[in-house]
Amino acid sequence: MIPKKLEIQGLYSYQEKQVVDFEQLTAAGLFGIFGAVGSGKSSILEAILLALYGSTERLSVSGERSSMMNLQSNLLLVNFEFKAGKSNNQTFLARYSAKRNKKNWEKIETGEHTLYEKVDGEWQALERNAEQIIGMKKEHFKQTVIIPQGKFREFIDLKPRDQADMMKELFGLQRFDLSQQTGTLIGAVKEEVIRLSTKLETLESVSKSALGEKRERKSQAQQTLKQQNEAFEAKQERLRTQEKIREKRLEWDRVKEELNNLMLRQAEMDAKKSHHSRYLTAKNKLKPTWDRLKALAIEIEKNQVSVKKCKDWVEDYKSEIEILEKEVDQLKKRNLERPIRESKIRDLKQVLDIKSLEQKLTQSRLKVDEIAPSIEQQKKSQKKLQSKIKELEQTQTASNLPNASTLANWKSWIREASQNQDQLEKLSQENQSLEATRKQLADEITELSNCLPDGIQNLTAWEKQEQNLLESREKQYQVLKDQLGIAAYVQHLHDGSPCPLCGSEEHPHPASEKDGFAALSEIENQIQESKNLIAQIRADQKTNDQVNFQLEQITKEKQNKTNSLQETKKEQVRISNEITRAGFENLEQLKHEIEIKENEVNTQEKRAQAILELRSQLEDSQASVEKLEIAFQSTRKEFDQIQSAIETKRNEIWDIEFTKDFFSQELSSIHETIEAVQKSILSTEQKLDGAVKHLHDRKLMQSQNATSLKMYEEALQRDQEERNNLLVKFESEKASHGFTDDGELKVLFEESLDEEKVAQEIRRYEDRLNVLKNKVDELSQDQALGDFQEDKFNELKTEILAEAEQLEASKSELTLLIQEIKTLEVDLQQKTELLQQLEKATHRQSNLKELDVLFRGGGFVKFVSSIYLRELCNTANIRFMKLTKNQLSLDIDDNNTFWVVDYLNGGKRRLLKTLSGGQTFQASLCLALALAEKIKALNQADQSFFFMDEGFGALDKSSLGVVFDTLKSLQFENRIVGIISHVEDLQQEIGVYAKVELDPENGSQISYSFA
Repeated sequence: MIPKKLEIQGLYSYQEKQVVDFEQLTAAGLFGIFGAVGSGKSSILEAILLALYGSTERLSVSGERSSMMNLQSNLLLVNFEFKAGKSNNQTFLARYSAKRNKKNWEKIETGEHTLYEKVDGEWQALERNAEQIIGMKKEHFKQTVIIPQGKFREFIDLKPRDQADMMKELFGLQRFDLSQQTGTLIGAVKEEVIRLSTKLETLESVSKSALGEKRERKSQAQQTLKQQNEAFEAKQERLRTQEKIREKRLEWDRVKEELNNLMLRQAEMDAKKSHHSRYLTAKNKLKPTWDRLKALAIEIEKNQVSVKKCKDWVEDYKSEIEILEKEVDQLKKRNLERPIRESKIRDLKQVLDIKSLEQKLTQSRLKVDEIAPSIEQQKKSQKKLQSKIKELEQTQTASNLPNASTLANWKSWIREASQNQDQLEKLSQENQSLEATRKQLADEITELSNCLPDGIQNLTAWEKQEQNLLESREKQYQVLKDQLGIAAYVQHLHDGSPCPLCGSEEHPHPASEKDGFAALSEIENQIQESKNLIAQIRADQKTNDQVNFQLEQITKEKQNKTNSLQETKKEQVRISNEITRAGFENLEQLKHEIEIKENEVNTQEKRAQAILELRSQLEDSQASVEKLEIAFQSTRKEFDQIQSAIETKRNEIWDIEFTKDFFSQELSSIHETIEAVQKSILSTEQKLDGAVKHLHDRKLMQSQNATSLKMYEEALQRDQEERNNLLVKFESEKASHGFTDDGELKVLFEESLDEEKVAQEIRRYEDRLNVLKNKVDELSQDQALGDFQEDKFNELKTEILAEAEQLEASKSELTLLIQEIKTLEVDLQQKTELLQQLEKATHRQSNLKELDVLFRGGGFVKFVSSIYLRELCNTANIRFMKLTKNQLSLDIDDNNTFWVVDYLNGGKRRLLKTLSGGQTFQASLCLALALAEKIKALNQADQSFFFMDEGFGALDKSSLGVVFDTLKSLQFENRIVGIISHVEDLQQEIGVYAKVELDPENGSQISYSFA
């Protein structure tokens, strides 16, 4: 995981939004975050944990959000952008936000925790959590990547078992826990052995001698079948020859019958052939001329009707055109009077304009008379307002305002005191609840311990004891099963006869099969009871581990609550001291003084508001007077302009005598007169245009009618001449083709005959008749057809059917015998394979039992965890020995306990707890770096990130220099190291850093060395 950017707002001392630019910080390889104690340095790590895992190190997100959010902020927001995944090639954004309740300031709404991934430049929400993305739980993340205050030596202080569990989770060592898989395989192999044994029992009768006997019988059956088949084939050949002769005889009879039927239709076909010939002649030679004569008759009739109509229309058009010409002349004379009528319309419009202007002149005079008094009244009101404003301003200047900053501090003390009191009550209740839960978990642990048998110290020992008992019973079960197999041979024992197993001729105590089954059933029940008990012990062990973990977590949380309670009490004392220094005896006196001050402030604010309202009224009045004066001037100007316009309009009238009477009329009456004259002018013009157009259309139609008359007369003459010529031609063709009767021709013309179909029918008849005649002649020459006898043919078929049934029975017998041989061969092969499989399964069962002993109780996982811890110790020693100048090194024993090898005292070992504070920091640093290195290799990342907020103040200058050189050397190992500290020596050594300063007004502020 490599950080890119962190945005913090509203968390602890971060009141305003601050940005930590990790991209520029991490580019240096080694960077620092420096600031005074309490400036907000460690809150940066808290913000990263909150964004990734939804909780911080110091406070609980569920119950302590109000203390987590800055008191001057209404929003808590953390955005953390980072790289992760294989080779750190994926970009993610972790976001946490929470808001204050609008109605209850002290209540913080449930926070929103979301993670995003950048895909093609856009953020997409994820369902995965940070543990899945980074590959670490929050506890391991704090021990290997980001180490907050007070957590640096936590890995060293872990119990050996917890250290092994941490290795197991970080490096996925649970893949080496194969006990369950081994148990499953043992059960499967056991079932396989039973299955193979059962199958072999069913194949006991299968042998090579039985297979040989079946093969001999098969050879004899094949010889007999061959002889029967040869005799049957000879008779089959005779039958096939007779069937061919029979088919030809049947065909001969059928052909003769069909030929007789065709000869009976000879006369009918001759008549049809003659009719078809005359139909074709009439259709192809005479019908085209006949059809043309009919079409010409229709055309002649149409042209005669058209000529008559055109002659009738000549007189109609002539009379209508004369009437239209007279109407056009009258309309043209009336249209010549239009200019005089239009000039009178213009004069009337001038009259309308003058009357309208006179009305406006009257309105303008009234408006001038109305504005002048309003201006005078507004000026008097302004003088009264100015007097009131002056009086209020003098009173406002004389009053003494309270200090706003002091009043805000007093209110803040009251609010903080109330919040602290609520927090004290809440923490007390939560402590009581945690204590009750702790007692309940302790009782559960005691109850589980009371279930242990006498002499057993813990559940692990009890499980081991029961596992040994189970193995003993399983061995006893196998012995009984072998004895039961031997009991099956008891019935074959006879005095004086050797035993098939041992060869002895004496059998004093033969095994009892009945007793063996009873003992086997009893031991099976005992094995099942042991397995059930072991499963219950493992479940209790898991429950015990969970309860212990919960008890440990509750104890830590209770301690945190106690610390918070003490801090809140201290804060309450601080606020009380502030109130006393301000000159107040108690909180109630302060509240009373605030109430008095607030009343004074409210009175003064009301007075200021009244002044503002009066000034606003004065300004509105001044603006109103200004607008009235402008309106007065504008109205006077408008009055003069209207008078000038009326005089101009009177001078533009052309016929004064005509318009004199209209000045006394109403405007509507003048409008009606103008509209009537305009309509008359427009109507005359429209009628003239319509009459001219109508006259033009009628003349055009008269010309078209004359042209059509000439065209129809010429067409009529052409059609009559063509009809006469065709009549002469039709009579000549009719005589040449032998047609004398027009009725016969008409019938042929109207008949709908499918000539192609009839022609094909005639051709098919003649062709089939010739074919049948030739076929009869051909078959008559075959002598065998005359000698064929149907009864002898049927006798031969009956004989062949009987022999076929006998042959089929022989084949079925041979097939059955061959199938039995194949079955025997398969069973014999299967028996051989089953014996081989049984041998392999038995051998595998033995090997799996040995593996089960190895993997039982997670022993192999513990062994692998020990190897990882030892490698971690060796890697850490490379730096630890350098830091201690080869005086000390780390070692780990078989129980995964860390020791210190002291080379100044002959290389003797002593507990890690004996190290000084500075040496413990060095050891913790080396182990943390080694663990981070292993995780970097596991994630196949080209870079790794390590951030710590711990321990530099416990080192002397010499050790501090060695540690700093070690951290700087990590840059060459492609590592990124971040340090949080207030030690000034480190700030002087690290060139790239962010500085955190606490501003009393704006909260924590971040600046950079490179800005």
